[in-house]
Amino acid sequence: EKKPGEVFDRFRGRIIFPIFDIGGRPIAVSGRFFEKVQGVQGGDEPAKYVNSPETLLFKKSKTLYGLDRARGSIRKADCILLVEGQFDLILAHQSGLPFTVALSGTALTLEHLVALGRLSKRLVLALDADSAGVRSGLRSALMALQAGFEVKVPTFPPGQDPADMAKQNPELLKAAVRTSKSAVEFFLDTLRPQAKDERAYQRIVEAQVLPLVAAMESKIEQAHFVRVVALRLHVGEEAVRAEVLKHPLPQEFEHLEAKPQDAVEESLTSLEKKIGMLLFH
Repeated sequence: EKKPGEVFDRFRGRIIFPIFDIGGRPIAVSGRFFEKVQGVQGGDEPAKYVNSPETLLFKKSKTLYGLDRARGSIRKADCILLVEGQFDLILAHQSGLPFTVALSGTALTLEHLVALGRLSKRLVLALDADSAGVRSGLRSALMALQAGFEVKVPTFPPGQDPADMAKQNPELLKAAVRTSKSAVEFFLDTLRPQAKDERAYQRIVEAQVLPLVAAMESKIEQAHFVRVVALRLHVGEEAVRAEVLKHPLPQEFEHLEAKPQDAVEESLTSLEKKIGMLLFH
């Protein structure tokens, strides 16, 4: 506990990862919890990630960890692998997946999608295989589909994340990414065990999966997945199509424009730029 007049290290017991902007310039750091520090009171598990405070240069909602290193590979592969943490990213790169980027302690945002969309429109969401990961994945998949991305999701064993698979065998992670399912098919499979009977499953799919179908830009893709959902629910295609039409595309996705990094830099004064550079030299 901090006392008046005392200074303490907010990153104590953490592994520090430098965060760079897309041009490779340092703008912040992120500390990943590693071990408890002797003498620290409280039995609660600390936050998994602690980042630098947000500044004009560093905004969590706009920053993707590793994008400066991955952008060339993303263009070459025409694919983005999005993971949830720095360990996942590092081990994915070491496993031969250099088109991997990671979120920086926040959920996926429209600003993230704008930055990624300049490089590729094919997105693979590597989710943690728990209920929180599924909820986060549904939200991220919906946003990405609404922004015009093709979205796929790899299947991981229960309780494992990309880092776990990479440590066990890098080829397992690569195979999981290579055989990723479409977001609709993945969530149709993943949500089934949550339903106690067929009617409950139909209600879950109607509430959580059909918005993904409605978000697709291509009417051909929509028609395909209407058929997939109808077969899975044992109902007619017309019924599914009627429910899909109840989910219009939000206006915010139709008018979203990217703010280039240069515009952010131009808003800084000369003194602010110099102070920012001194913090990292």
